[in-house]
Amino acid sequence: MNTKAIVLGLALTLVAPLSALADGTTAAPSHPQLTQSQRQAMHQAFEGFRKKSMALHEQTRSQILGALTPAHRTLLASLVAQLAVASQPNPKEAAQQLDGQLSASEKNAILDANKNFHTQVVALHEQMRAQMKSELPNMPMRPMHPMGPGGPMGMHRGDSDGAMHHTPDAGMILLRTAMAPRH
Repeated sequence: MNTKAIVLGLALTLVAPLSALADGTTAAPSHPQLTQSQRQAMHQAFEGFRKKSMALHEQTRSQILGALTPAHRTLLASLVAQLAVASQPNPKEAAQQLDGQLSASEKNAILDANKNFHTQVVALHEQMRAQMKSELPNMPMRPMHPMGPGGPMGMHRGDSDGAMHHTPDAGMILLRTAMAPRH
């Protein structure tokens, strides 16, 4: 790229905001500048939230996988491996196959663990929001959209138009849990 073009671009990005301030067309910032201690508190809150979320995710994963018989764990592993190498993977079909093989008690345990995970994550989001609001009372807060009823355990989220997908069956939750990246 031409050096003159880079310099001109940088100059325009610096001069345009200054000229707007000079003629009074730019609105005041919507929130106050954060102090170093406020930034640190916000970072600590987010880091604490991240750690708690990951712990909930791991706990739920263990509960879901622990609900399976050894034969169903083997079936799950086989289906995940097949999906990983398939030229046209069909996770919906694999989830249906899993769901058809699970016992009623396995399905109930998976669905309960998934529901409990969602409930705990929503509560955690609300706790973090309240903490942030108390530490930064003048900071405008946008509505938080926790992972939706969808979350990482295969629950659903609303579309951009607000429509909701159906709640997945135990087979889909199980498949998504097994295939979710671990941190």
